[in-house]
Amino acid sequence: MGNITLPIIKFSKRDINRSLKIPETLSEKLAEDIGIHIGDGCMNVHKDSHRTNYQLVYSCSYHEELQYFNEFLRALKIELYGIKPYASRLKNEFRLTIRSKTLVNFYSNVFNLPVGPKTTIDIPSIILSDKKFIISCLRGIMDTDFCLLFKKKENNNVHNYPVIMAGFRSEKLINSLSNIFNFLGISNFTCFRQTYIHPRRKFYPIYHIYISGKKNLRKWWEMIGSSNTRLITRFEIYKKFGFYPPRINLQDRIKILNEEIDPLEFYKNIKRPGRDLNS
Repeated sequence: MGNITLPIIKFSKRDINRSLKIPETLSEKLAEDIGIHIGDGCMNVHKDSHRTNYQLVYSCSYHEELQYFNEFLRALKIELYGIKPYASRLKNEFRLTIRSKTLVNFYSNVFNLPVGPKTTIDIPSIILSDKKFIISCLRGIMDTDFCLLFKKKENNNVHNYPVIMAGFRSEKLINSLSNIFNFLGISNFTCFRQTYIHPRRKFYPIYHIYISGKKNLRKWWEMIGSSNTRLITRFEIYKKFGFYPPRINLQDRIKILNEEIDPLEFYKNIKRPGRDLNS
């Protein structure tokens, strides 16, 4: 199946003046952009004394994901929409902001993405029409909202058991993700729990999804992959050494991959383990 023609969106005068463009067809890059928005994006519409403001916001850890957001995501937005997101930093957070009525209407009217809280967000049905769009969208979601962890298992002294996980407030999204992973042959487990968010001093319902084991990790990487250095460096360390030391940051991971640091230095009094990813 080829690219899918999308409905026509009316442009605001401000967006016409700054030459904003809207894709006319659904492509793999647009599907990945929609996945990124599902994972990390936020749309808001608010009024002040002069006008109504429409904005899209994406934020990440400055130290862990600056390259992905400032280079990959920023370039993707420019390619798709012809405008450059505004970049800002607040302490350890890096943020990209786009102010556009046209783009908010495009996301909400064409892809049914919500303005405000994402408690009922789901993968748009138009993306589910083709496997290539599904995979691209899934990559965007995983790059922005999934974690790759490694646990100790089987009496091993190092962290060598992979777990891919994420949590969302939308039950619809969790069910869709689980169905997609099953379709791709990646076994998964979902559950629900109340999660306390300290800065807001409130419990929120969070739906979790877990993908465990070497076989599933390998399937994820071969079929979906990643554009995010946060995930790429974790996977590459595990692939190269057969384990992943806990509590290491991006700079540590880069030094390990450049062979400036032995990953066993993060452990004490143990021998180097095996490194069989295919077992």
